[in-house]
Amino acid sequence: MENSNNSSKKYYLGLDMGTDSCGWCVTDDKYNIIRSHKKIYGPDGKLVKKEGCHLWGARLFGPAKTAKNRRLNRTARRRLARRRRRIILLRELFQPEIDKVDPNFFKRLDQSNLWNEDKDKELQMEHNFLFNDKDLTDKEYYKDFPTIYHLRKAMVNGLTINGHYYDPKKQFDIREVYLVLAHMIKYRGNFLMEGDVKGSVIDPTYLKQCFDNIDNLIKNSIDEDNADKEDDDKIIPSEYCFNVDIKRANRLIKLFENESGKQNLKDSEKIEFGKNITGIRQLLLSLINGSAASLKDLLPKDQILDEEFGKNKIDFSKESFENDLDSYNLNDFYSQVILEAKKIYDFRTLAYLLHGKGLLCDAMFHVYKEHKEQLAALKRLYKKFATKDQYYFMFRDSKILGLGDSNGKNKKKSEVKNQPKASYVSYIGYTKTSGKRKYTGAHVTKEEIIDDLIKQIKYDIGSSIGKYAKYIISKENAYKKDKKEKEKLKEGAYKVRLSNNNQNNEETFFYTTNDEILAGKEKKDNPYSFEDSKEKEDSVLIMKALEGKIRFLPRQNSRNNGVFPYQLNLNEMRTIIENQSKYYPFLKDKAPSFPDGKTDEYKIVSLLKFKIPYYIGPLSQPNDYVRDDKRDNHWVQFKGENNQGIINPWNFSQIVDLEGTADKFISNLTNYCTYIFGENTLPKESLIFQAYKVLNDLNNLKVNESLISKEDKDYIIQNVYLKKKKIKGKDIRDALIKKYKNPTIRIITKGSGKEVGEEEVDLTMFNSSLSSFIDMCDERGFGNDFYKNESLFNKAEKVIELITIFEDKKLLKERLKKEGLNEEQVKYFSTKSYSGWASLSRKLLDGITIDCVNENTGEAYPVTIIDVMRDTSLNFMEIFETKNSQFSGFKEKVAELNDEKNICRDDLIDESYASPAMKRSVRQTFKVIDELKSTLKINHFERIFVEATRAHGDMGKIIKSRRKQIDSAYKAAKKVVGEEVNDLVGQLNNCSDDELRSKKIYLYFMQLGKSVYSGEKINLNNLENYDIDHIIPQSKLKDDSFDNIVLVEKALNNKKQDIYPIQDNILSKEGKKWIDTLSEIKGENGKSYLMPKDKKNKLLRPSEKELTSSELNGFINRQLTMTNQSVKAVCDILKMTERDSDIVYSKANLVSDFRKLCGELSFRKLCGELSPYYAFVKVRDINDFHHANDAYLNIVVGNVYYEKFKDFYKYNHVEYDTNGKKDLSVLASKLFTKTQADDKTGNIYWEAHFHNEKEIDANGKESTIKVRDEGTESTFDKIEHYMELNDPLVTQMRYTQKGDQGLFGHITLMKKAKIKENNTDKYYPLKQHLRSNGEVMDVNKYGGYSNMITPYYLLVKSDNEEGKHIYSLESIPTIYLNSFKNEKEDIVNYLSKKNKLKNPIVLLDKLLIRTIVKIPYYRNNDSHFSLLKLGITGRSENDITYINLSELILSIKWKNYYKKISNLLGTNVSSSKAKDLSKYKDQMKNDPISTLVDGTNKVEHDMNNSFFSYLIDKVICKSIFEGLPKSSKSFIKLESKYDEFCSLNTLEQAKIIATIIKLLSCKSVQKQDLSLLSDLPSQLGEISQNKELPCGSEISYESCCGLKEYILFVVPND
Repeated sequence: MENSNNSSKKYYLGLDMGTDSCGWCVTDDKYNIIRSHKKIYGPDGKLVKKEGCHLWGARLFGPAKTAKNRRLNRTARRRLARRRRRIILLRELFQPEIDKVDPNFFKRLDQSNLWNEDKDKELQMEHNFLFNDKDLTDKEYYKDFPTIYHLRKAMVNGLTINGHYYDPKKQFDIREVYLVLAHMIKYRGNFLMEGDVKGSVIDPTYLKQCFDNIDNLIKNSIDEDNADKEDDDKIIPSEYCFNVDIKRANRLIKLFENESGKQNLKDSEKIEFGKNITGIRQLLLSLINGSAASLKDLLPKDQILDEEFGKNKIDFSKESFENDLDSYNLNDFYSQVILEAKKIYDFRTLAYLLHGKGLLCDAMFHVYKEHKEQLAALKRLYKKFATKDQYYFMFRDSKILGLGDSNGKNKKKSEVKNQPKASYVSYIGYTKTSGKRKYTGAHVTKEEIIDDLIKQIKYDIGSSIGKYAKYIISKENAYKKDKKEKEKLKEGAYKVRLSNNNQNNEETFFYTTNDEILAGKEKKDNPYSFEDSKEKEDSVLIMKALEGKIRFLPRQNSRNNGVFPYQLNLNEMRTIIENQSKYYPFLKDKAPSFPDGKTDEYKIVSLLKFKIPYYIGPLSQPNDYVRDDKRDNHWVQFKGENNQGIINPWNFSQIVDLEGTADKFISNLTNYCTYIFGENTLPKESLIFQAYKVLNDLNNLKVNESLISKEDKDYIIQNVYLKKKKIKGKDIRDALIKKYKNPTIRIITKGSGKEVGEEEVDLTMFNSSLSSFIDMCDERGFGNDFYKNESLFNKAEKVIELITIFEDKKLLKERLKKEGLNEEQVKYFSTKSYSGWASLSRKLLDGITIDCVNENTGEAYPVTIIDVMRDTSLNFMEIFETKNSQFSGFKEKVAELNDEKNICRDDLIDESYASPAMKRSVRQTFKVIDELKSTLKINHFERIFVEATRAHGDMGKIIKSRRKQIDSAYKAAKKVVGEEVNDLVGQLNNCSDDELRSKKIYLYFMQLGKSVYSGEKINLNNLENYDIDHIIPQSKLKDDSFDNIVLVEKALNNKKQDIYPIQDNILSKEGKKWIDTLSEIKGENGKSYLMPKDKKNKLLRPSEKELTSSELNGFINRQLTMTNQSVKAVCDILKMTERDSDIVYSKANLVSDFRKLCGELSFRKLCGELSPYYAFVKVRDINDFHHANDAYLNIVVGNVYYEKFKDFYKYNHVEYDTNGKKDLSVLASKLFTKTQADDKTGNIYWEAHFHNEKEIDANGKESTIKVRDEGTESTFDKIEHYMELNDPLVTQMRYTQKGDQGLFGHITLMKKAKIKENNTDKYYPLKQHLRSNGEVMDVNKYGGYSNMITPYYLLVKSDNEEGKHIYSLESIPTIYLNSFKNEKEDIVNYLSKKNKLKNPIVLLDKLLIRTIVKIPYYRNNDSHFSLLKLGITGRSENDITYINLSELILSIKWKNYYKKISNLLGTNVSSSKAKDLSKYKDQMKNDPISTLVDGTNKVEHDMNNSFFSYLIDKVICKSIFEGLPKSSKSFIKLESKYDEFCSLNTLEQAKIIATIIKLLSCKSVQKQDLSLLSDLPSQLGEISQNKELPCGSEISYESCCGLKEYILFVVPND
């Protein structure tokens, strides 16, 4: 399609896409940037002004966030809402009966946490919360039932307390029955166990099943006959599985239930599982014991993505365990094994908490009793042996760590000696003062400090208890002053055995530092015996607890209570109902219908048992209000005749269509095909998709330089893929060696030319398998020949889909039965677990056909893509993209299908597999494209060049990783090279992190200080005599990775030139020996740290073995191939929506190489000297123009590569010209220093005019440099001209402010004591609508929430005290906006009451964040004012905070110089951690004005002075800060600080300059420190202005590209 209005012109569009920006540029086909106009429209919509501009710029926006936090918050809200709903339903059942006894009972409960004057009047005289009867009050109730579990025990199996026995068969007060059942329903437990459990929940069969599941997973994951022990060392063979039978399960349960307070199975592990516990079994047992395991220990080496990933830990005790496990994205085997181990951990925790009790109420009653007895004993011992302060710190301090004294007076930290790390108060979360609870902090407890609490108690009274303990001294049981024993004990204490003084004849130990105890030989000689038997009992009890022989101060409310299954509450509930229904018959009211099919369930029981199936989703009914943008998240289906009424557990199945909802859930879970709009993708384990993956891998292979044949593929599939689930390149090679009986057979990859069997190829290529096909062929499945029956094949695909979707095994079994499977098949397939979805659909692979012609018969026959892949050696992309082939046509068929569906672009973006951050970038990019096409009045761009910016790396992590890698290598090196490595260790310790950034220094240490070419030692102090050489020259392969570079002598490097393989006269025998030595140094994972296998093979490649055409072809393809999947998704969307444009991907490293080349070629001759200032320097700190610059360079570089390698961009590969007639070098230094033209048309697409000149440096060394031809104009000159311009259009996306934590942002709960009486409007009430009249509770009494999110701002006109109009920017928090019913009226009321405005009128609503506000100011008493261009960011007190929207512009000279400062300080955006500048400390002390040097970066004192003067004269005096009173007072002082600046040392000057640049930039920066200069603050940076706007202020917004600006309002002078 031709462009309608500008058909003769060809426009190129360059895009530089990042997660938070999109640079753009439009040129013609000669790289001239197109000129246009920016149009400004007034408030009336009429054109006010036109400004000329170039069509290039940047669109800035905040990176999109994943929905993880919102999803977690939403899930928690939904869970709490459903809990409240269950309690409401229970109330409705009890209400009639309770009203007969106590009509105000529920009102008292609801208002129990209000001040008395805030309660309803009828309740203000009732001083009890629960019971207000004459014969039953709260005091009397709590006397007998101090916890709810006491009351439960009384109702379930009876209770004797305070001399009174409560018979469970007798009638209890109806209110007590309600309280017990409400507690059970509120905290009902988890649903991990299925069905009713009539006996104990501690079932050995369940424990055995969990261990069996792990054993089965391990067995199924290993092909034992072919297991490679070296590679699979993390997975143990099946004979080393747990093998837990019922007897062993019972023994384990007894261990779980033992009296130890410490959950540690170290000793029992050896008893139950043998001494040689290794491999994954040991790690799983550690996890079950409560220890954490790192991924690097758990996973095999090929699944450790990087070092940081390996450091992540699995910890069952963490609340975030499930989220952590999801984020690691482990394969199915490890995920399932870990989840099964988690079940055992939960089972073990449950057994420990129940402590051998069958009923939950008994277990909790026992916990209360233990805690009470131990606390009483501990207090008595503290009163006798501890100081008053120690007692106060432990039991009375309300500040958790206790910094008060026994008189209640606070002490300073410095006055408190041996400050306690933990106290009883901090452990339970509150203390008692005058009989009333006083909570510490936010009513939270700190169970995790129990170990610190035990240490503190031992420190306070441990030795004192020992002094008074009765003991037995004899040779057998006295602990002598043994050095080993002494080292084990804290603070040199001795371990002393107490007497066997209890009924169980158990021994107890204590610690003491008193030598006299060991000196006594008989009781009469011992002065430290107990006089008081109670003290003796207390000491024995506490010492047993401290030693871990019994649990210490157990708690009823614990975070471990989450392991309780709902069956514990269910069994007790049924008992209570049976006992009390004689007196209250309604308790046995039946539920008319229950989802599990039972019709005889009690309504109350159904409230506890019923759980909404996970596939149902939100229960919004047809008549419920659901926002349009949220309606797609609601998929529940209702039965037509019963879609009204409130849903409850007993009518759920009558209203909700379970089958229909499950089917809808399935369709929601599936993704959409990358190529065919709206077509569902296949499961990853689908038979067809697995076949596609396997064939795609095999079709990328060459056998002995020939494409793989169909016969070879069939042989490999039959003898490898159908026998093993885990495939390696070695397996494929061995199979073909066996077939051809030829051990020298060579298999290489089609693209890269790498040999199959190499580790890198195995990791990146052979991830495919036919595992699900093997599963289906099992006798318990469909049998070996199932695939021959189309019906069975389709049924197998459906089974795989169902297994992928339904995690719930119970539901899965039901769905499998409906598919017609027999019992054995259902049982077999329900044990399988598949996960994940592919990116392709069945229709694409096996549904679309084209007609092919049989070469022998001439007959046409239809084929699908999978057919072609099966019968030929073409991979998917070759089939789909290649034109003029007998198999071409699939792409056109897909385009026809998509045209018929007419799916919108937004749907394409939603369905793409790009990341959320990239999807936002794509949407903003399309807005840019649409506006540019509209401006240019064209239908499409000729070519669109795309580069997606890589995320900024963390150099700090890289350097840390480098040092750690070298340290690890040197430990292993000692075994190979001996003590020779010690000198290198010393050198490494003296090497800073900054020095390790140098590739030369890093290579020096990685080569153990020797050249790999000569084997000679390298002089670390004279590295200028050594070069970094590329093993495979850059003329053939642009590979700067450490696997392709070495540090060698400069002379050898010059002698080698661009020859590869390395000749024998370059690589000596000593060098080869040293390479072998380095390769022998291996780490624990078997890999060589210093000389990887691939690098060794490159170096030692025989000189006569020239590079093959396949390898050379692979080098080119590898450098041009797009590997980033998100970027690929973006290009796919562009190809689908911009079909008339050629979409060209421009690789970031190619553009980067071009920039470097331009830097070398841009040296200009000025005054006879070379000036190192060039226009291509990229400095992110200064402004955002670099996004537009990159977009422009993407066009230039991308087009040159596109024209040069058209075959690659069209067919995804290019063949190397073995005849040498065509230069296919990808290297920028060769490609861009020669004029390039099209071979067929002669059209020049890059014009270069350079010649070589000899140059002699200061040392007399001669070198050759590229110099531009005088009097000629090259393409380079044109590019340089545009790169010098400072006029890109930069706009920022406006958005609604949202908080990570919902309505309150980063929420802060303010206690009433911290809220000032005159400042309550800033807080949202913590309690509201608790009174029957719905009044909001006073924040001064009950506290409130601060940091409320303001989504947008309003321009409001109001009157001041003098009656004059004022115009101000006002804000209303989201929480209030959501509560408004009549929005306009409520907003005005809010502005009047909360913001205290008089006669407010809203002129503009919804002014989003980053809306432009231009504020006028007068400079130097001039009559004309200028406008400060600012963007709204937030509010602070009565001010509005802004961001500067006027981009900072520096001259080329100073932009280049600041780049050096930025690199030296490490302040550039791409560095997340500033450099260590301590190395300059001594230099600045000795010579303050000396030059700082960091590699090629030189920062000079005189240049700093000139730069500071430039900033004052050209920038600061014209900056936005001059017009803002709150900033100008400090900032403009810089004008008078020149002399003081000159007196600073060079490093201090550099820091000041960097700070000034940050303050002047358009980025949201933290407050900056200028205090190195006198009278300047250390906190400067926030731009704020009073919310009242001065006369002449403008409010506006810009279009996406900034080509249109719309003025919304101008503040009048009235």
